Amino acid sequence: MGSLLATLTGWFTVWPPLVQVGLLSCLPLVELRLALPYGLLRFDLPAWEIILTAWAGNLLSCTLVWLLLRYGVPRVRRHWGWFDRLCERVFTRTRQQSSRRMKRLGYLGLFLFIVVPLPGSGGWTGALIAYLFGVPLRDTVFILAAGLAGAALLVAGVTLGAVHLWG
Repeated sequence: MGSLLATLTGWFTVWPPLVQVGLLSCLPLVELRLALPYGLLRFDLPAWEIILTAWAGNLLSCTLVWLLLRYGVPRVRRHWGWFDRLCERVFTRTRQQSSRRMKRLGYLGLFLFIVVPLPGSGGWTGALIAYLFGVPLRDTVFILAAGLAGAALLVAGVTLGAVHLWG
């Protein structure tokens, strides 16, 4: 396992710094919440370049997730009955659990869900929620862009503040 990690780390670090930050911010679970501290603490580049790169990489990946859910999943569901049944169960359960909150808070709730850096929240999950509740692409991209910008400023502020205090 150690050699696999060393191989992956070695492959990753051959890329230029901003490419590393952009690629890292595209990953689910990691998103810009890890990409920003990684870039800000590891590289001697202007903070705005790292923040903008992480934001753009995360926005691109989340938009692609929404597009895949909107156009790819229905095609797969038509061909595989078991996948259709699984999606129907998961999507129905998720809509039932979240519909009251979504109706009450609407787009503002989705924005706040993306901004707040808690486990399970973020851009990828926000794109999934937007898909499940039928939010149009234009509105989804706007909410994702604003939410990820807020999250980027929050994470960068905490990271840079911690470096200033303890650095």
